[in-house]
Amino acid sequence: YQAVLMVTFVVIAVTMTCLNMLNQFAALFFLGEPGYLAVFNGEQLQALALLFLNMHKVGYLIAQVFFGLWLLPLGILVYKSGFFPRLLGILLVVACAGYLADVVIFALFPTVDLVLSEFTFVGELLLLFWLLVKGVNVERWETRALETAAQSA
Repeated sequence: YQAVLMVTFVVIAVTMTCLNMLNQFAALFFLGEPGYLAVFNGEQLQALALLFLNMHKVGYLIAQVFFGLWLLPLGILVYKSGFFPRLLGILLVVACAGYLADVVIFALFPTVDLVLSEFTFVGELLLLFWLLVKGVNVERWETRALETAAQSA
């Protein structure tokens, strides 16, 4: 079930992030389309553009909840799998906490400019490098595949 949760959270996060890009395009439309000058004055257009840019920031933080949450089951799976060092799984769970803490800090203290995920993303980076350089433990992978095949037979 952890893999299903992981995929569900990441699909939600990616979908929300893609839809949230509309806020950036809306800001550009207000500043780039000459037709809006006939209806709004310059200050109003700038205020509307800023509104959509602020909406983008909030939308990104909402998507970040799901992006952070997908790291929790990923970290648990990495920890339990035996294919990676367990420390990677722990660091992924810490990264999840960092992303969620960013959202809580912004919601409770919007004027505070503190981003914890800048310090907690290390697990994601190490997992990336581990997969690129070392890969999974192939011997353990094959053993697990044989055990699974024997159980299902």
